[in-house]
Amino acid sequence: MKENPSASIALPSSRIPSRFRVRFRSCFGAARRCLAHRAFIALVDQAAVSIASFGTGMLLSRAFAAKMPQQLGLYYLAFTIGILIVEIQNALVSTPLTVTLPTLGPEHLRRFIGSALIHQGALSAVITIALAALALCAPLLHIPSHRPMLIACSITAGAVALRNFARFLNFALHRPHIAAITDWLVTLLQLAGIILLQRSHHLTAASAVGAIGLASLIGGTLALVFSRQFIQTKLAKSWPDFRSNWKLSRWVFASGIVGNAGVSLYPWVIDRLANTVAVGPWGNSNTVSSAANPVMMGLQNWMAPAIAHAYTDRSREQYRLYVTRLASVFLIMLPFMLAALFLISKPLLLHGYHDFTPQTVWLVLLLAAGSLFQAVGFVFTRGLFSLGRGAIDTWTNVLPLVELLVVGIPLVIRFGAMGGAISLLFAQILASAVRGIAFWKVCRTQTAPVSDNQGVYAAPMEAV
Repeated sequence: MKENPSASIALPSSRIPSRFRVRFRSCFGAARRCLAHRAFIALVDQAAVSIASFGTGMLLSRAFAAKMPQQLGLYYLAFTIGILIVEIQNALVSTPLTVTLPTLGPEHLRRFIGSALIHQGALSAVITIALAALALCAPLLHIPSHRPMLIACSITAGAVALRNFARFLNFALHRPHIAAITDWLVTLLQLAGIILLQRSHHLTAASAVGAIGLASLIGGTLALVFSRQFIQTKLAKSWPDFRSNWKLSRWVFASGIVGNAGVSLYPWVIDRLANTVAVGPWGNSNTVSSAANPVMMGLQNWMAPAIAHAYTDRSREQYRLYVTRLASVFLIMLPFMLAALFLISKPLLLHGYHDFTPQTVWLVLLLAAGSLFQAVGFVFTRGLFSLGRGAIDTWTNVLPLVELLVVGIPLVIRFGAMGGAISLLFAQILASAVRGIAFWKVCRTQTAPVSDNQGVYAAPMEAV
């Protein structure tokens, strides 16, 4: 009996669609898992934050560069104040929250988050009063032109801190999609507000800060509404929780303030030693240098809770290697990021920002390299705090501040913004190297959580 040739041909052809469907489903499933991964969502979230900063800087530079360059400088000084607010809020509220949540049960977790929200409100009130006092004293400090900007910072400080609190709360709860949704909303509202102010001829540094504050208030409030099932406020428990947090947060606070001073004081040094107008090119270059921030900061947002969790379920040797590998990611990024910035910086500054200041490309590259080395140090900082050695990180952060006073100021006087960028890069390399060596040595000698007689955070805190 002869074989039917059509049948022999039909068999493999009938299998092709089946194989294709299997491969398609496999690829689709892998892509879906990748898109749903917390690290990827963290990158999407950081893209929103970076676009807001990038777009705001570009809109303001185009509006102010020719007619009101001093307003651009004032905005970038306000930006450093915003960074300081976030740094303080992270130190006293968000970092203890991130480190402690993995150790708490559902009921203790809800109460602890409620206490953190109360701490957030009290801290915002203190910062608001401090900035208002600084604004009132502006003439005595010989900066009367800064007063409207300082008043705007005072009014919006609570909103900026609230948005940051809600953002990191959702990261700590492993709900980065909530942070991403609300941060994209803030970005759209912020950029729309700047455009409306410009078209209505009401755009100044102070009004731009007000638009940012309003957008932050809306986004932060919405993020808290989405997270309300995790929050239970008990005023009586907030003070005991703060005292427990203080074992960690006092060192994070000291480290953050000193470390922030070693970076954010540079624009103020330029403002005082040169003039406010000179701060504009520094701010533009710093904004362009942050083009890689969606990747860099997104990775940090994912790494921070990952390091805290790794501390609880790995041996010290495994933990040391894990943190070191995470830090090396940023060093691998360095040459690729600098090469990309070298290609895009000049046309972006000229055509996007209308900034025609000479040598801005090199300023961008120096600031970008400093940011990457700072990210390396960030990883080791989180490792040291999980090991209960926050004091080491605090003293390490003194190095950039000392370097600013000893080297940075003379370089700014001699070379202006370029001298400041060279000084800042050297300071970041030095601090990150010392921090990495300290982490490596502590991990090799410490085999169990320590109890520090200075009150340094040593192990995950128990619920009070």
